[in-house]
Amino acid sequence: QFDRAINDLIPALRVAKRERASNETVSAILSNLGYAYRMVGWCGDAVNVLTEEMRAWDRGMVAVDQARFAGINLLQSYIDCGESRIAARLWSKTLRPIARKLNPDSPALASFLAAGALATLAVKHYQESVNLYNEAITIWEEQPEDYRDRICSARSNRAVAHAYLGKIVAAVDEADRALKELDSGTAMDPAVRAVTLNNIAVVYLTDKRLNKAEDCLQRALA
Repeated sequence: QFDRAINDLIPALRVAKRERASNETVSAILSNLGYAYRMVGWCGDAVNVLTEEMRAWDRGMVAVDQARFAGINLLQSYIDCGESRIAARLWSKTLRPIARKLNPDSPALASFLAAGALATLAVKHYQESVNLYNEAITIWEEQPEDYRDRICSARSNRAVAHAYLGKIVAAVDEADRALKELDSGTAMDPAVRAVTLNNIAVVYLTDKRLNKAEDCLQRALA
């Protein structure tokens, strides 16, 4: 019930600022509010709130983990709003330095890198996107049972990047693996499943596998 969460968080933020609550408290409320806005599709409101939190990071007032969470959501919000170039700029100028502060083998870093990979893919920096997905998937594959859905989604995005780089054999192989993982019963949010199927279809279209592409697109629409 994200609408209800928003209604609770807005007055909480107002009180926190009025009472001069700690930076950590204000930051946590901003982060949760931005996430809730994104979940109901209010990308502009999400951008405004999460940008305010990231300014606190620039002033050294926010912990790394909190900045990571806010940064991922801000990237996604920009992409949802159609501001891919701003998202890519945010990744390169602000978020990439945060990545260097995270544990190099942590799933938290993998999620962060995957967000950067999506942002770079959106502005057609395909090789950079592939490199970031490579790093993220390698980390997640250390615990495949826990991150099967993320690996599958990342594979489908990496397949698209390979296709646009002209590496059709690698792209189709990646798409086949992602589809096999989907069909094996991997639990996945419906919206993410639809995007993953669409990505696989895009790859099949580049290789003129029209029947397989149509099947994936029909499943995505369903």
